[in-house]
Amino acid sequence: MALLHAAGAAAHASGLQVWALHVHHGLMPQADAWWAYVEQQCASWAQRGWPVHFAGERLSGRPVRGQSIEAWAREGRYQALARMARQRGIALVLLAHHRRDQAETVLLQAMRSGGPAGLAAMPHSVERHGICWVRPWIDQPRESVEAYVRHHGIRYVDDPSNDEPHLARNRLRAHAWEALAAAFPQAEVALAGTARRMQEAAACNAELAALDMASCVNGQGSVLISEWASLSAARQANLLRHWAAEYLPKGIPETLINRLQGQALGARNGSWWPAPGGRVVREKGHLAFAPTVGRGDGT
Repeated sequence: MALLHAAGAAAHASGLQVWALHVHHGLMPQADAWWAYVEQQCASWAQRGWPVHFAGERLSGRPVRGQSIEAWAREGRYQALARMARQRGIALVLLAHHRRDQAETVLLQAMRSGGPAGLAAMPHSVERHGICWVRPWIDQPRESVEAYVRHHGIRYVDDPSNDEPHLARNRLRAHAWEALAAAFPQAEVALAGTARRMQEAAACNAELAALDMASCVNGQGSVLISEWASLSAARQANLLRHWAAEYLPKGIPETLINRLQGQALGARNGSWWPAPGGRVVREKGHLAFAPTVGRGDGT
C-alpha cells in the first residue's frame, strides 16, 4: 500500500497512469475483504485526482502433490500479474520488496545450500516476457517503509499467514532475525551486499555457461560428453545446471549433477539416471533428457 501511494503521488505529478494489480489467492477467508479494501482505496485516491486504477484476478486450483503452498501461490501470483499487465499494455510492474526481505531471502537460500543463483536473491530489476519487473525499494530498510506509512496515515492489511510457524520465512522472522540483528547490527546491510555480489557471480556463471554450451551442446539439446568432459569439474557442473534450466522442465538436483560427473564418462550407451519429470540418458556419446510419458515423476 505504501508503494501504491508513492506511485500514485508521483504519477499525479508526471501524467502517468498507475494500476494496482491485485491477486486473490483463495487461501484466506479474509481475501474477499482485502480485494474490496484495495479497490475502494484506489477509488478514493482516484476521487482525489490521482491516476490510480484497480485490476484484480482470482487464482483457481490448488498445489499439486509435492508442491508447497508458498511455491504454488508465488508462481500463480506472478503469472496473474503478467496477464493483467499485458492485457492493459503495462510494460513496468513495481514490486514492494525491501532490504529486510532481501536479507531474509539470502539466509533462506543459504539454509537450502543455494549457490550463486539462489544467494543472488531478488534482482532490483529484470525483464521477462516483455515486462520490466522493478523493486525500487530493495535497498531501503523496512523502517523507512514503516515511517512512510505513519507519515501519510496509510491503512494496510496485515496478513495473518505471516504468523504461521510452519512457513520457513515466518520462523526466521519470529525466532532468528531479532537475535541475529542484536549480535550483528549490520547483518541486513551485509546480507543485501552478499546478494549483490552473488548477482554478479551468477551473471558470470551464465556467461561462461553460454560459451561452454556453444561447444558442448548440439542442436538437439544434447550434451556432447567428450567435449563436456574436457572442462574443469566446476565448469562441468555449471554447464549442467544451465543446460538443465533450458532443457529439463523441472530442473536438476545437485545429487544428479554429482552422479553424472562421476559416472557419465565411463557409462555405456543406454545408461540412464532418474531426473525430475523423466531421465537423463546416455546415447552415442551424448547426454539427453527423456521425459516420462504419462506419470511425469521420473520413475
